[in-house]
Amino acid sequence: MSRSSRWRRLATGTPTGPGGSNASPDTSPTAATTSRYSAPSGGTATRRRSPATLVAERYGDEPIEDDRFYERVATAPDALVTPSETVRTEMRELGAPDERSHVIPESIDMSLVRNVDPAEEIDVVYANPLDGTGNAESLLLGLAELRDRDWSATIIGDGPERDSHEGQAADLRIDDRVTFTGECDRERRVALY
Repeated sequence: MSRSSRWRRLATGTPTGPGGSNASPDTSPTAATTSRYSAPSGGTATRRRSPATLVAERYGDEPIEDDRFYERVATAPDALVTPSETVRTEMRELGAPDERSHVIPESIDMSLVRNVDPAEEIDVVYANPLDGTGNAESLLLGLAELRDRDWSATIIGDGPERDSHEGQAADLRIDDRVTFTGECDRERRVALY
């Protein structure tokens, strides 16, 4: 496997953001930025006189070889953003300074999930604004096809299409098994999930 396939992208560009960075942690699991190094066509980080941005992606799903290339990628950036503590540790083992490495925060509040008592048992939970964008009508049609089975469904959300969806559930004769809750706070949503 070549370096280019292990490190998905090594790119340079003109700095555009604060501090000379145009890399975004939203676009790659590991984004490293610097104004001191760039990656020429050979694919190794080298010093340049003009400001440039170094971007390297690391997903953490393949082994890192003992190689100067990986050490350079870990130590060259002014900031290193990783998707997990595991990948951050790998990068620190390669020499990335602790104060320049950061982990993207967890997107799920696990303490909330652990502390909420589950609601009654529900087979299907659908959560989306009822504005015609979430394809709730297809869900209701699919549930109607399973009319001969034992199931219950809860639809979380509100919007201009709510009355239409409630009417569709009644027309399909499944309105006794589908509950429309409207908008719910986060704790109630977690309990329903």
